[in-house]
Amino acid sequence: MMARTYGYGRQGLARRMFIPAFVLLVVAAVSLALYKNFWQLNLPYVQKAAAFIFGPAAFLAIGCGAIVVYPVCRSRGASVAEAFAASMITPLAWILKEVVRVSEFFSWGESLYYGLSSSLLLAIAANIGFMGLGEMIHRRRLKKRGRAGAVVTPVPIAAVVFALAALYVILIWGVGVHWFYIYQEGYKAIFH
Repeated sequence: MMARTYGYGRQGLARRMFIPAFVLLVVAAVSLALYKNFWQLNLPYVQKAAAFIFGPAAFLAIGCGAIVVYPVCRSRGASVAEAFAASMITPLAWILKEVVRVSEFFSWGESLYYGLSSSLLLAIAANIGFMGLGEMIHRRRLKKRGRAGAVVTPVPIAAVVFALAALYVILIWGVGVHWFYIYQEGYKAIFH
């Protein structure tokens, strides 16, 4: 029995998965590069405008990119697993970049542990939630085209609830202090 896809037509692997993921990765990389390096042009007023544009662009690409990539992949015939993988390439690449960056100061073990810090985990959790929303968006489009099927099902809802719970625990609960305490205690238990 073949896995059921909800796409409008199954396209080649590069077109259904790698191209959308690559476009988002390039947007994130260019936005981060411009955000972090625009000051070298020595144009302070332009630098502020660039930071205002490219900082949020990088944030959206890394933390929210799945809301675009996931439904695009699914509409091109990608399976749920393929769309999931494509959606996670950018946040995981960013996390890897950050882990390598902090390895200049910390041991590799400590650098890997840094991968559990709040901003990095929130990028993963947010993208999982946006994938849930993206699946429902994809199903709604299919339903409008006459394909039967429920738009709202337990797995996409669970993804959204997971993201909201992670947002609460990591950022909102005690203004993030409680999660940071847990994170810090874990660090001390492992490395000290």
